[in-house]
Amino acid sequence: MNLQWRRIFGTTGHEWLTTAFQTTDGNIVVIGTPFNEIFIAKLNVSDGNIIWQRRYPRTYYDSGEGKYFTWGKPSSDGGIILADEISGGTNRDVLFVKFNSSGGVVCARRIGGPGNDVGIDVVEGANYYYLAGFWNGSDLFYARFNKTDCSLVGSVRYILSSGDESARAIDIRLTSGIPYIAGYTNRPGWTAGNYDGLLAADSGLQDTCYWRSLTPSTNVSVSLSASGSWTDYGNTGINVSSVTYSAISVNTNKTTACGLLTPVSNDEKYEDCYISIAKNGSFLTIKSKDRQDIKLIIYSSDGKVVYRNEFRNVEGVLNEKIKLNSGIYIVKVNYKKGEIKNKFVIKD
Repeated sequence: MNLQWRRIFGTTGHEWLTTAFQTTDGNIVVIGTPFNEIFIAKLNVSDGNIIWQRRYPRTYYDSGEGKYFTWGKPSSDGGIILADEISGGTNRDVLFVKFNSSGGVVCARRIGGPGNDVGIDVVEGANYYYLAGFWNGSDLFYARFNKTDCSLVGSVRYILSSGDESARAIDIRLTSGIPYIAGYTNRPGWTAGNYDGLLAADSGLQDTCYWRSLTPSTNVSVSLSASGSWTDYGNTGINVSSVTYSAISVNTNKTTACGLLTPVSNDEKYEDCYISIAKNGSFLTIKSKDRQDIKLIIYSSDGKVVYRNEFRNVEGVLNEKIKLNSGIYIVKVNYKKGEIKNKFVIKD
């Protein structure tokens, strides 16, 4: 196995990429939707060099839940479609964006209501683009957008429920136009306990016992202008020509450890990267796969509690700034599936 190349992109802030796909010319498009911007770039498939990149500042409303990971996909005309979120002033609104093949914005649409509304995934249908996510903080929804101008088609469709639902992926059956939406729910009577997987299909546009329609109070076109660029750090820290690989012994009885901190003991259990922790400068970064309450406690090496906080409905990335003296610390995170203990070092 040979590592062909690795590219690192970003700024002095916190960035990430969520989408990568190969275009018809064989090269790679990547997309990131961090806190206050959208990043899109095309990379040469042979070496990772940037062919073009676009950086679109856009506002972000922090409701205390971090920034949600959102996804983009290629469209049949050679462009790109993206689900995302944008500030509604005092809440989150859905943002749908259509790019051309060079990463330029063709059109963008913001829709929302009085609560927090976020677009998570997109797909192209025969006649429309479809976007799915969550509406009013806890309702799984999808919406359709015109291919020419990104205008909203009809109403927003959502699942009426007393629980907490959200979409995480959407696909369309092209022959019938029926959307299939994957996500999660904790509705009593639907689940086996806590959160479970949910797959929902909407075979018609009429209201039913579960599917309902609504008209968003916000439905406006959005102007996005490219500004600045991310730094290409290249193959930082790696010499491709000298890379070698050695066999290691793996304990298959252990599940994969997530994050960049050190487990306190070999008995530490992890659950498929359900939650992960890393230290980045003066920040502890916690990444959660789905919405949950998290309790964070930090102990000094002599067992004293030096920091304690609780976070509600965390999903995506949470960056908690800490101020600690140099030394060795234990961080304990209580979350929905159990507890993680890690140790880290603060140096002067």
